[in-house]
Parts: sequence; C-alpha cells; structure tokens
Amino acid sequence: MIMKLKFSASPLSNASSKRFLFRATLGFLFAVICSPLLAADSEPMSKFMLIGSDAYEVVLEPRSLDQYGVNPADYSHPHYHIHLQKYPLSVGRVTEIDGQWQGMLLHRDQVLLINDLTDDKPQALLQQRYAATPVPAELPLGECGSSPALPEQLQQKSQQYQSQPASASLATMLASRVNYDSICSTQVDGICLVAELTVIFDTKFRTEHFGTSFKTQAIAILENVDLLFKQNFHIIFNRINIDYTAGDTLGNSLEIDEVLSNLGIARINDPRPQYDVNTNSVMHFITGRDFTSSGDSAIGLAYTSDYSDSGKLDEPRLCTPIASGVSQVSGSSQNEKITFTALTVAHEIGHNFGFLHDGDDNPIAKNCSDDEFIMGPFLTSGLDEFSICSRNALKANINAISRIEDCFDLPFDLTLSERTDTVKNVGSLQPFSTAYDVNFESNSSLATVAVTGTLSGSGATFAAVTTGGTACTLSNADQTYSCTLSNPEATTPVNLTINPTGPEISLQQRVNIVNGQNLFETDSTNNQLDSTIEGPQPGLAPINLTVSGNETAATISWQDRSYDETGFNLEKRINQGNWEIIANLAPDTQTYTDTTLTDGNRFYYRVTATFSDGNTGTSNEADILIDTPPIPIVAPAASGGGGGGLGWLSLALLMIFSPLRRAIDKRV
Repeated sequence: MIMKLKFSASPLSNASSKRFLFRATLGFLFAVICSPLLAADSEPMSKFMLIGSDAYEVVLEPRSLDQYGVNPADYSHPHYHIHLQKYPLSVGRVTEIDGQWQGMLLHRDQVLLINDLTDDKPQALLQQRYAATPVPAELPLGECGSSPALPEQLQQKSQQYQSQPASASLATMLASRVNYDSICSTQVDGICLVAELTVIFDTKFRTEHFGTSFKTQAIAILENVDLLFKQNFHIIFNRINIDYTAGDTLGNSLEIDEVLSNLGIARINDPRPQYDVNTNSVMHFITGRDFTSSGDSAIGLAYTSDYSDSGKLDEPRLCTPIASGVSQVSGSSQNEKITFTALTVAHEIGHNFGFLHDGDDNPIAKNCSDDEFIMGPFLTSGLDEFSICSRNALKANINAISRIEDCFDLPFDLTLSERTDTVKNVGSLQPFSTAYDVNFESNSSLATVAVTGTLSGSGATFAAVTTGGTACTLSNADQTYSCTLSNPEATTPVNLTINPTGPEISLQQRVNIVNGQNLFETDSTNNQLDSTIEGPQPGLAPINLTVSGNETAATISWQDRSYDETGFNLEKRINQGNWEIIANLAPDTQTYTDTTLTDGNRFYYRVTATFSDGNTGTSNEADILIDTPPIPIVAPAASGGGGGGLGWLSLALLMIFSPLRRAIDKRV
C-alpha cells in the first residue's frame, strides 16, 4: 500500500481517508532529551520529589528559548532541563505554573509525570503531592490520518518552488544540492540543520485546555517536539512565527480533513495570511477542538511525500506550502496534554518530512517493524527513536530539495573568550597589550562577523586593535573599536593595546553576525564578554618581589600596583646585616640587576615605593644564597713503591665529601 497523503480542495469523507491507530505510552519522549542551551544569568538549582518511597534531589538547569524567537513576556514561567542528582542519565523537562511544578522525567526505563517539586527533602517524604506518577503502560490517543488527493493549485505551487535556483548566498554550498550525510558530519551543539517552523493555535486551545498559562504550555509542547528531532536527526526547529489565535480563521469545522484543506489553501492564497511569514516552512496547527466528537477517530492529519510503487521518491513536500499538518490536544491533566500532544505533533511533522508508517506496503517502509519505532502505526511503551526506514526517507527528501535555504537554516555558535595571555591586571600607566579569541563554529563558513569593543570607567583608550592581523577602526575618542571578519576561521585572535589612565579598566566586547542569511545561532547568551582589568592603584606597596640569578648577578623583579609613586628604593641586606639602599629607581620600574655579589653569603632584597605625600609602601622580602666555591682537588703525584695507594685513597675521599660545584639557593 502506497501512502500518498494528498490534498483535496473539498472536505474528504472518512471513506476516502486512510486511518492508522495511534497509541503510545510515551515512554520514548524524554529518553531523547538532549543537553540544554542554558539561559544567561541563570544557575542550576536543586529541588526534591518522591519516587516510590524515596525522596530524590532534582537538578534544574534553565533553558534559553531563543530558538523560538518568542517575547519573554510570553514565557514568564521559565523552562528547565532536569535530571536526578544521583542519576545523571535521567532526563526530563519541567516548568513552574501558578506556583506548581509540572513536567516529565525518564528514569530507569520508566516515564514519570512530575506533579510538583519542593525545596525541602523531609516534606517530599511526607506529602503525596510531590510523588512522581508512572505513566500507564498503554495510552490510546486515537488515529493518525492522511488525505489522498492534492488539488491542482497546490501541485503547481510545489513544482514552482522546487524549480527555482538557489540563492547566491548559499550558491557555493548548494551547487550540487545538500547531502544530508555530508552536512550532518559537522554539528554545532549536536545540531546540523535547523528546520523553519510556523505554528498556529486557536482560541479553544486556551479556553478548553490551558487557560491563562496557554502560552507557556504551547512552548512546552514545541520543546518536546524539538528535542525528539534533535536526538534522532540532529535537526531542531526555529520558530518563524507563533500565532495563538490564527487557527480561528480556518473555520469552525470539526472535520479534520476539512481543517487541513483550509490550512493548505490559505498558504497559497493571495494575499497570504500574516501569520504565514514563510510559506515554505513546516506549518502545524495545534487546536483545542475535538475532532473525535464528530465521529471521526483521527486526532492528527498531515501531508507527506509522493513515492512510486518501487519506493522511489517522486516529489518531496518539504520546502513547499504542502508541508502542513493538524493535531488536536489530547490527554486529561495538563502534564498529559503537553506530552501526548507533543507526540502527535512529532508524528505528523514526520509525515511532512516524508516518513511513511513503518510496515507500510511501500518498499521504503515495509522492511521496518510496525511496533518498534515512532512512525509505526501503533506506538507502544519505550519507543525512543525513528526507524532506519524513516532515516532513509529523511535523507532522500532532504537530498532532493534544490532550495533548502527556503525552509532550513544552518547552525552556528559565535563566542568571545579569554586566552592564556589575556591580561587581568596591570601595574603602571604604561600601554599594555592583551588578547581575546573570536570563536566561530558552523558547518558553513558563509558569514560576516562584526566584532566591537568599548572601554569605560577610567578614561582608558585603545592605542591599536587588530583581528587576525587586520587593523580595526577606532572611534569615540579611541574608546571604541569595530572590526569585520568575512568567512571567519574557527578561531581568530583579537589583539588590543590599551592606554590605562586609572585604577580600573572596564572592557565590553561583542560579536554578532551582520550578513548571515539562513544561519541560526544555537546559543546567543555567549556573544558578549565583559572584562574588568585591574589597573594601578594610588598609594599601594609593590608586591610579588622575586629574585633569581647566578654567582655573578641577581635579577630582582616586582609588581608595581600604583600609578602615583614618585620612585622606588631598592634595599639589600647581607646575611644578618643591616638594610642598605642600593638603588633609587624611577616610577614604573619593575626590575633591577645587582652585580655586587660575593661568595659564601645570603643576600636579601626588598623594594619600597615612595609617594608625594610622604607615605611609603614596602614589598615582601626575597633572598638568594651564593655558596663558597669547592676545595680544589689536585691529583697526587706518581711515586714508586706502594706509597701512591694512600694518595689515591685521599683523592677518592675528597671526591665523595667535597662540593663538586658551586650551588645557588634562592628563597622567596
């Protein structure tokens, strides 16, 4: 049986549709949780919950929702990645809504619904509200349906978009189309492709299911779908647009086929809907309607690719307006609704990617078990991956797209970081040099990066700044620099020469993409680096005095911490003698060489800074020992008879017990 999910301009009867029972225990869902993108200015925290009869510490790590592009006001309830402190392989997601934590955790082959968390471990043991509930073994959700006919206007639109040439910005990379295996051989934070996603909801999503927290719950559903695709295919979703009421414009029908038809037709109408920013993105409508109330057993419906009877891909639906689907909210509690609905949406989007049901009669799917993978017609406990049939279908569909930039972005991560030679403090008002690195990670080098920096606080200025050896532009009285990097390397140094003017230097630097169409940043929280360089202070004593050398000279070094000293007095003491000034040095001096050393003595040094107000500040002491030269050894003269034996014995004893070389002992 070939499953060709096509489109009809008129509502389809149940008799003309193919239905597949869609059951799940959802045991797979949080098995695919991946490393989170941490929110800026947030730290992990711990809480407790009850599993069985034991209280477990739960580690919560904040997640950034930048990839969805939503207004922070729309997710004022933060989302967290979680794991049990003693079991780091356990994974889940939670959010706090109206004072109650809700979410899901996968632990030891069990899927647990989290009903609440507490800060107090004894409280978790005493109150049942903090007990995690195991998900039942079977959860029938309904049917997944498909429509068998595409109207002529959608067919033409699909062919039109597939025949257009690639954009110049990606022309080099797309010269022979994108190969999934090749492009996904390089990943950024476990991501190789970013699918553009448009999601709309209707008023009933709020009124019938989630109330005032509907926006947070909507994001939670998308989080779960995103994580599932990332774990299996290294693909995540980038929100092009989220509209919470646009589904109302598709009519009030409870016939799922008709709703999908209305959604598809709306995508090619002129003018197109405001919510459909990119008609080539994957489009999904999540509704609060109950399609089963009309006698239809389908709760999800989507279009998929056309395949020939031999399993050959005739035409992908990705990157066309046909990549659309509809899912209704399923489940009883809010925890169940988020998880069950996410499962339905992930399955239907899988059809948009060209996945058939595992076990289907078509050669592309028939060799895969129909009860072991996510795209099987029956979903049962513990499923956490797509089959090899789905993976092969994904590769075929992505490789067949001639304008992949119409519906996918490429991931990158752009950061600024310190280096081993980055300066943290300076001891004088003399110009100093420091350096940082711009790090660019991507599976495409087609980008232009802007690097900027600003000095503030003490009036310090830039003397010079270069990136990768190219001079940057200075402005704002030399307190701001700006540079541009075209197609940057993985690491590019930023070298700065700074003129300090006071006790503290504040340096703010930032990197961002200025020409990177079809690029998506996986983590935007690390684009800025704020540094404080401790400059010289008024009236402070020098520190960190050290001494090194040999039998003829000693080099004394120290750190100057002040900018207002009038000079330095370097003092020396021999053994237990008195301190004597051996040099009066100019301001900002930080080293001196003493050549007046004699054998068999220990020499002590210290340096004192002098100031115009009469105050002084003295450093720590350091010393060096110059040993007495060893006793010369003269071989005994040769003599007749047996007398020479004693002479050579004396020589041997001298070689054992006499110093053979001059030793230098340094103490700081």
